[in-house]
Amino acid sequence: MGINFRLKNTLSAKGFDHKEFSSKLNEICGIPKSTAYNYLSGVRTPDAENLALLCSRLGINLNWLLTGEGPMFRSSTSPTLSPDESALLDAYRAADEAGRAALLITAKAMARKP
Repeated sequence: MGINFRLKNTLSAKGFDHKEFSSKLNEICGIPKSTAYNYLSGVRTPDAENLALLCSRLGINLNWLLTGEGPMFRSSTSPTLSPDESALLDAYRAADEAGRAALLITAKAMARKP
């Protein structure tokens, strides 16, 4: 069983049909609907970046998605990030050292209450 079949199992477990799943991936991951459809049909396999997005934004266990081993979803003991929180984390991770420092200073300053 390949990644496309495991993705289909995921959408079934979440109660999505192909169209809803493709729209959801576009909405929360920025993956075009046609690309999502190609993932489900097995025409394309997600690259590492999109695998990470799928797993982090949908709570999928990466090991399960790649190998079929372990639970389908990550443990619910860790909090689920909103799309905005995930975008901030992605920006932080993509930034160089100076950018990370600036993001951290800005976030701390904005979090302070008067």
